[in-house]
Amino acid sequence: MRHMDGELSVMYDRWRQVLLRAIASVEAYIDFGEDEGIENDAVTDAINQVKDLRERMARHISDDRCGERLRAGVNVAIVGRPDVGKSSLLNLICRRDAAIVSAGPGTTRDVIEVAADIGGFPAVFRDTAGLRYGGDVGDVESEGVRRAEFVLKTADLVLCVQDTSRKPEELCCRAVGDGVAPCVCDATASPGARRLVALNKTDLDRGSKSPVTRTRATSGDGALPLHTCALSCKTQQGYVEFLNHLQHHVEHLCTTESPEGPAIAHLRHRAHLQDCLTSLDRVLNDPMVDIATLAQELRDAAEQFGYIDGRIGVEEMLGVLFREFCIGK
Repeated sequence: MRHMDGELSVMYDRWRQVLLRAIASVEAYIDFGEDEGIENDAVTDAINQVKDLRERMARHISDDRCGERLRAGVNVAIVGRPDVGKSSLLNLICRRDAAIVSAGPGTTRDVIEVAADIGGFPAVFRDTAGLRYGGDVGDVESEGVRRAEFVLKTADLVLCVQDTSRKPEELCCRAVGDGVAPCVCDATASPGARRLVALNKTDLDRGSKSPVTRTRATSGDGALPLHTCALSCKTQQGYVEFLNHLQHHVEHLCTTESPEGPAIAHLRHRAHLQDCLTSLDRVLNDPMVDIATLAQELRDAAEQFGYIDGRIGVEEMLGVLFREFCIGK
C-alpha cells in the first residue's frame, strides 16, 4: 500500500499547488489588475486548470473505499437463521474458539467481532444472532436480531449461512435450489455489499432431497451458482474451496484502486476531499459567479488540503502570488 508519506502525499501537494496558483491569479486580478496589467485571461486559464483538477479529484474519490478497507479491514457480516452454524464458521475461519457453540439454537445473542488475516488482507468478521421473527421472539432475542440487521446494513461482504439439512421451505436464500422463504440479506444488506452463500452441514446430507444436490441439478454442468459454496464446519469438507472464495472477495474489496493515483487510506481524508469538491462545484457550476465569490470558494477548497497535511497557509499563497506575477518588482 502506498502511504500518505509517499505517492499520495506528493499527489495532494501537486493538487494544492494548482489551487494556490488559481487563487493567486484571481487575487492578482482583483487587487492589481489595472496597475500591473494583469488580463482576464489569467483568471480564465486558472478556472480551466481547476476544472481539470475537479475531474481528477472525482476519479480519485471513486475508489470504492478500498484503501480504507486495506487499513481498517473488510467488514464481513456472518448472518443466517438460528442454528445454521454461523458461530462454527467463525471459529473455523479464525482458527480458535471465538464464539460459544452449542447444539441448541439461539446461543449467540450479541455481535461477536474478530479480526483475521485472509490471504494477506485484513478482515473483521462479525458473528450475529440468528435472524428470526414472530410473536414468540423475546426482548433479548429481538435486540440481538436488531443488532444483526445493523451489522448486515453496514457490511462490505455478507456471509449468508444456510443449513442444508433443513427442508426447502425453511431455507432463506434464493441461491439455493427450491428455497422459497425470503432471505433477509436481499432486503437488509447494503446494495453495494458482496455476498457469499455458505451451504453448511453437508455432513448431514439428505441425498436427492439435499438443497446442494437440487441446486447442482439446476445448472447444466452440475456446479453450484457463483458465490455459493457447500461445506461442513464439523468435518471441514469443502472448507478449502470456501476459503478460496472468501479470499477472492476480500482481495477484490481491498485492491480495486482509484484510476487517479493511490487509494484513499483515511475516512477523514475522504471527507476533506469531498468538501473540496463541494467548494469547487459551487463556482464551476455557476456561470454568473462573481470574482470575489470565486476567490473565496477557491480558498475554502485549498484549505481542505491543509486539514489533511497541515501545510497550507496565507504565507504560502502570498509566495505564489508574488512569484507568479512579480508583484512589486
